[in-house]
Amino acid sequence: MKADEWASELEIRERESCIARARQPIAQGNGICVDCLEVVEAERSRLLRCLSCQQDEDLRQRQRTGGRRG
Repeated sequence: MKADEWASELEIRERESCIARARQPIAQGNGICVDCLEVVEAERSRLLRCLSCQQDEDLRQRQRTGGRRG
């Protein structure tokens, strides 16, 4: 597979993944962080991650996408 074909295929898969993620309903947490299993801060209790783990996830996402949103 040529480099330009590979890049095009990667872009298509990434775009499809982003579209699928956007179509999924936003998950709601139960007050326990899905990453560290600690209690989520009271003001974030309906979210999946505590603030620290969410910041880590945001950083991982930026690294995976090169800073692009999607």
